[in-house]
Amino acid sequence: MINWIYPDVVDKLKKKCDSFLNKEIGVEEIQSSIYEAEYQILALEEKWLRELLFDAENKLN
Repeated sequence: MINWIYPDVVDKLKKKCDSFLNKEIGVEEIQSSIYEAEYQILALEEKWLRELLFDAENKLN
């Protein structure tokens, strides 16, 4: 189990991803959620996660 520095941010994004995969929300909303999470993650230890979110957001374009 991973102990996230930002567990609330990760949990909120996971819920949004589930909603997107279940077609409950659209591309624009998931992009916005990813962007929001990306900019809430500031710790150097989770820089990899921020970069992953940036890449995911761009791939949705």
